[in-house]
Amino acid sequence: MRTPFGQTVRNWAGVFAICESFEEAERLRRKLEVVYKDYNVYVVNLKEGDRLKVIDLDPDLADLSEGYAVVVEASGV
Repeated sequence: MRTPFGQTVRNWAGVFAICESFEEAERLRRKLEVVYKDYNVYVVNLKEGDRLKVIDLDPDLADLSEGYAVVVEASGV
């Protein structure tokens, strides 16, 4: 999986999009759950501690400290 922000670091997960509002990220998450039925799709708040998981997936996103990341991850990981 590739992201619009850089190369994929791991094959089992990736940041699909960065959204400014939670509502926008949640709408996208619901749509992606239909497309990626066998994957876990979730929203990460970039202002809180969970942002380290996003940075682990794509180090190019380390300078982002606001917004919400929509992550697609293989089930069972």
